[in-house]
Amino acid sequence: MFSSLIDIIFALPTLGFGLLFLFIAGTIGAWGFQLIFGGNFWVWFAVMVIIGLFYKPPALRKGREEEGRG
Repeated sequence: MFSSLIDIIFALPTLGFGLLFLFIAGTIGAWGFQLIFGGNFWVWFAVMVIIGLFYKPPALRKGREEEGRG
């Protein structure tokens, strides 16, 4: 019980930095795509955030598959 609570407490700053990075990268990406393709900033921002949340590079996917095999 306590170890999982401690893990959650230590994970919160990491989660916060991750969300901050996602927000900054999403903002920069949205500005760029809006500049190139036009359209609404908030639509591009939503697209960037969704991609940032769900896309995993092939190297990370490969690493997770190898961990599961062992």
